[in-house]
Amino acid sequence: MKKKIRLEKIERQRERDRIKLEISLERQAAREKKKIKRLKAWRRFKKNFKLKSREFFSAFKRNIIYIISFSVLGLAIFYAAFCLAVLRFNAANNVIIGQAIKYIPVPAVITSQGIISYDDFQNIEKINYSNFNLNDKKNYFAGWLL
Repeated sequence: MKKKIRLEKIERQRERDRIKLEISLERQAAREKKKIKRLKAWRRFKKNFKLKSREFFSAFKRNIIYIISFSVLGLAIFYAAFCLAVLRFNAANNVIIGQAIKYIPVPAVITSQGIISYDDFQNIEKINYSNFNLNDKKNYFAGWLL
């Protein structure tokens, strides 16, 4: 009787061990399946990415002239609009434009000697030249040009 009970316990333990082994094998197979699926997806992504990046860079190389020329044109239009805004509004009253003038030159007058900036042009306009004689005017402008 005791032997029978012990054999039954051993039999049940073997059955539990077999079920545990089957479950662990199933889980391992499921993990392997997920891993393989993930690797396939990653390979597919890399392949598509390489193709798309090659396509993008070849189009970029073909159109680099247009990209640069449109960028330069856009910057020129932006700079012209900025210069017009500075010349139209008084820079002293507008804080934002006044700060921008410190870093971005705005031509007010273009002469054969070069470009006169907006601030210098405003300073020239403010000076009363009626008190200057001809030599003083020449010296002032020569010093200003240097």
